[in-house]
Amino acid sequence: MLDIEIRNRLSRYLSSQISLRELQEWFVPATWDVDQSPNQTARHLAYSIELRLAEYTSGHLSENELRHELLQFLMSYEATIEPGEAITKLFKVILSSSSRTLRPSPLERPLRAEFV
Repeated sequence: MLDIEIRNRLSRYLSSQISLRELQEWFVPATWDVDQSPNQTARHLAYSIELRLAEYTSGHLSENELRHELLQFLMSYEATIEPGEAITKLFKVILSSSSRTLRPSPLERPLRAEFV
C-alpha cells in the first residue's frame, strides 16, 4: 500500500539511509496521481508531505525543521475502518519500541480510529 511505502521512505530519510534528494526523486512520481487513489490515508499523507516539502523548498523551513515535521508522520497513524468490520475489538499497534491501543471513535461513518 502506498501509505506504508511512503512511511518506509520517510523512515529511511530520517535515519539518513537516503538523502532528501533521493526521497523527493521517489516521492514525486510515486504520488503523482495520488488524487485518484482510493487509499484515503495515502492521499492525506502525500498531501501533507508535499506541503512540508514546498515549505522547505520555498525557504520557510530549514532541513532540521523539515525533518522534525516529517517525523510526526511516523509518530502517528490514521486508519479508516469501514462499516461492517469488527470495530468493537481493540487493536494493538506497535510503534517503534512502544505499543499503543487503537480505539474506534464512536458514531462516525466511515469510522475513524485514534490512539489512546
